[in-house]
Amino acid sequence: MLWVVVASLICIALAAVCVRHYIDIARSCPGPMSWPLVGAIPFMDKTGVGALLDEQLRKYGKIARVDLGRLRFFVINDFGTAKDLFNRDITSNRPVSWLHKYLKGFNGKICGIIHASGATWREQRRFALKNLRDFGFGRKSLDHVIHEEAQLLIKSLLEEHWTHGDILIGTTFNAPVVNVLWQVVASTRFDPNAQKTKDMMEKLTERFKAGLTWSSAFPFLNRYLPLSKFNQDLLDFKAMIRKEVIAHEQDHDPDLPPRDFMDVYISEISSQTHPESSNFHREQLVTICTDFFQAGSETSSTTLAWCVLYMALNPEVQSRCSSEIQDTIGATNPTLDDINRLVYTRATVMEVQRISVTAPGSLLHITSEDIHMEGFVIPKKSIMIANQKSFLMDECVWPNPEAFMPDRFIGANGKIVKPEQFVPFGIGPRICMGESLAKSEIFIFFVMLLQHLQISSSKTYGPPNPKNLTTGITTIPDPFHVHIEPRT
Repeated sequence: MLWVVVASLICIALAAVCVRHYIDIARSCPGPMSWPLVGAIPFMDKTGVGALLDEQLRKYGKIARVDLGRLRFFVINDFGTAKDLFNRDITSNRPVSWLHKYLKGFNGKICGIIHASGATWREQRRFALKNLRDFGFGRKSLDHVIHEEAQLLIKSLLEEHWTHGDILIGTTFNAPVVNVLWQVVASTRFDPNAQKTKDMMEKLTERFKAGLTWSSAFPFLNRYLPLSKFNQDLLDFKAMIRKEVIAHEQDHDPDLPPRDFMDVYISEISSQTHPESSNFHREQLVTICTDFFQAGSETSSTTLAWCVLYMALNPEVQSRCSSEIQDTIGATNPTLDDINRLVYTRATVMEVQRISVTAPGSLLHITSEDIHMEGFVIPKKSIMIANQKSFLMDECVWPNPEAFMPDRFIGANGKIVKPEQFVPFGIGPRICMGESLAKSEIFIFFVMLLQHLQISSSKTYGPPNPKNLTTGITTIPDPFHVHIEPRT
């Protein structure tokens, strides 16, 4: 008799789960077919982030509901709706998981800036931005550092050209890009040619390729599963940065001017009157610097890789950029002040950002209250993601969106025209805090590359295919070969 009772209770529980699931769906916005417990996984053609940004979801309207396992996502396909929602305080928080608390965080507490929310996020972001700017973050005073890294990269590319002929573009730009930021953060740089640096950059790229994994759909399992390589890499990154933080602590002299961001943060930790309850502590600094290292290098370096790819495919665009650069600044090192003078070159960079969709979706947001929209409810604690790919490839805004056309960003008056749908760095208060530095880096690196190099498709490997890519947190082109020659 006992097994009959147990079986009956299980059946009742499953029935209750099914009833609740379909009641929730009835109150929610449209989306793919969904079953209890597994959601839409059996019906999705794509996996990971690709499942959330699938073009097929646009048929469900401005917002689509996508159930992946135990998680429900609300995918915002309409720019106006995303702009409205992501500028509300009730959508500015981040979802929290065991991984954020115990792997990226410390002792069950969220650390860093990217995954923090509320007062802690505002406090740490404000402190970081203020002090990074004092060291030149996003300002002209950092241009010379960008120039040095770009010059070293160009020299390395030419040496590889003389040795091997064609150049393989993979993680080529990661180390030079992160070196610009890292000299502000820790007064040091990584040797791009060192195997340790190459391994580290490969791990970084793999993290951004991964995006959502199948285990993301069942987050409660993570604490019971063996640590994945993906998560071990995160711990390795933190260990590397913690070692640098401890070294800074040991030779930190509060009576001398701070050398970098780490020094400033260590001084702030020392000044806390109640350190046991303060948000300023060593592990917070470690995670903030991990955020800097990861987010501060990947998007810009991937955009530069796309720049090289599209220059190889569009020699006439490259020629126009080169001529404009030569006629306007010649061989002089560019600065951000030149961006308004190099109109076509700037438009070309913007078109690369648009067509490559380097950041196809926003980072995840979570609602702190119920939201009522157009007859349905987005419940409190719902996960939201903006489909930035749909904004950047909307044919109503960008005619013939699959075509590479820098002139679309130039108005009849010869000046840059930037539609509000051009959002490569996100929308609302949670917009990428590294936007100003990224703009400087991408523009200066790109101009200097075209000042010194002529890029073309490889005769051995053929032209690179922009369709060969991996979509995760970012859209990363598969490694490709190009031919370069010194520009005379």
